Amino acid sequence: MHRKISRVAFWLLVVTALPVSAARKNKNLLQAEPAQASLSVEQQRKFQYFFLEAEKQKYLQHIDAAFDLFKHCYEIDSTSAIVCYELADGYLKMNNPAEAVDLVRKASQLAPDNYWYLFSFANLAQNLNMNEESIKAFTKLVNTYKDKPELNYSLSEIYAQNKQYRQAIEVLDNLEKKEGLSEELSIEKFRLYATLKENKKAFAEIEKLIAGFPKDVRYKILLGDMYLENNQTQEAFKQYQLAKTQDPDNGYISVSLANYYEKTGNKTEADRLIRDALVNPSTDIETKNRILTGYLSTRLEKPEEAENIKSLFNALIEEHPQEDSFYQLYAEYLLSQKKPEEAREKLQFAVGLAPTNANIWKQLLNINLQLNDYKSVVEVCTKAITYFPEASEFYYYKGIGNYLADKFDEAIENFNQGIKVTDPKNVNLLSDFYGQLGDIYQRLEKKQAAYEAYETALKYNEKNVVVLNNYAYYLSLDKKELDKAEKMSGKSIELEPNNSTYLDTYAWIYFVKENYTLAKFYIEKALKSGGDKSDVIVEHYGDILYKGGEKDKALEQWLMSQSMGNKSETLRKKVESGTYIEEGK
Repeated sequence: MHRKISRVAFWLLVVTALPVSAARKNKNLLQAEPAQASLSVEQQRKFQYFFLEAEKQKYLQHIDAAFDLFKHCYEIDSTSAIVCYELADGYLKMNNPAEAVDLVRKASQLAPDNYWYLFSFANLAQNLNMNEESIKAFTKLVNTYKDKPELNYSLSEIYAQNKQYRQAIEVLDNLEKKEGLSEELSIEKFRLYATLKENKKAFAEIEKLIAGFPKDVRYKILLGDMYLENNQTQEAFKQYQLAKTQDPDNGYISVSLANYYEKTGNKTEADRLIRDALVNPSTDIETKNRILTGYLSTRLEKPEEAENIKSLFNALIEEHPQEDSFYQLYAEYLLSQKKPEEAREKLQFAVGLAPTNANIWKQLLNINLQLNDYKSVVEVCTKAITYFPEASEFYYYKGIGNYLADKFDEAIENFNQGIKVTDPKNVNLLSDFYGQLGDIYQRLEKKQAAYEAYETALKYNEKNVVVLNNYAYYLSLDKKELDKAEKMSGKSIELEPNNSTYLDTYAWIYFVKENYTLAKFYIEKALKSGGDKSDVIVEHYGDILYKGGEKDKALEQWLMSQSMGNKSETLRKKVESGTYIEEGK
């Protein structure tokens, strides 16, 4: 089999860009740019024209055109801070931070009172590990913009990144003197002292929070957790008891105490406390989910815990029979234990409770795909589409399910429906849709329709490796456009050089072109890449050996292919006659 069913992948492309628009909106921070260098009236007119046009193109999202126009502005006046800044933004979008940092540094030097230029340079320098320059820039920002306390955190962070931990603490101490006690400050200072292994000072930061906010039991629990992590079990237990006296129904105290008993060897008490926290009516659902997730994370690799975990889930579900999140979490646990059928059962309960939760439908769909239960795949997608008629992935997998069940007309309808609801910008998914249509038309022997579908698929994504391989293979079977087939197959090898199926296709094209030397080279590479487990590839190896004059070895490969389960009638004839016979002859 050379046809592959492709899976849909979704990507979120995040481009880091400088905050130009934010800078322009904040009139308090954006200062007027210094006067331009001495330009003639004609130069000033050209500069203004090209700059406004660049801004217009940027607004229209014509990024390349805008960048070229800003470059032209820079050629007219290289002392324009805003142009340097815009070019830096463009270079960042092109993933060229080295060029960007020089330009944004220049912008900050040309307009030293501009907050955003200096802030952007400080951040970019930090990301490029230019720590000394970043420290200088953040220090200037801290000293200049005293109404922006968040800058102190940035300066402290870059000091810590440069392993200057005491300077990082000093920055936070100064901020604390101005702003007063805060959780964020104390936790960060705790982390820095812990890095320096100065535990007394680290614990003192949490103790300050306890003294400053005596009604907040979280800090007592946190201090207890820190003591426990440091193997100071008695001090930990003392803090937990103080917290429990203050808030006896707090689920997190039970969890921390459970960790304490686990560490001190009393597993029975640890499990009892976790169970109590989870079935406690006073503990909210979100907290129970967090407790359960944390509890499971420490026991996933312990098979002896399976019955206890199962009992815990059952108790929790009995307490909250209408809470879909517990069924979901139970399913995830069962999947981690390689029990997909049981996981599917739990998700079926969950989706019944929350039919408008798309994530549950997708989880259920994935399990059915793992189980190769394509009838259930179709059923799940059919129901999901009633709630999410614009969700193209459900049409895609419904089509896959019908395709693999040989329900070709239904699959074609599913794929065409999916194409209609797919965002035109989602070119990879559209390419997959058309690729699947091409494969179905091949099965139906509608060759022209198949080739048209493949062409459309490649227009959307010229690197769709499954389409490249399948299109090339079917062309080789038809013995047409073999140069085009060779080129497409070669591209699939460039994209996935160790894929045995794609290597076999490449070898087969050379076989059809009667270049048996290259055919043998690539088929042997395919065998080394795992193709020796494919009866089809082994049969092809025999065909290539036969045409290359190695008839005895060819028969050996044909016999091996038969022993692997290949029941092809053509192969049977090859073995009986000891000669190569073309498929279908």
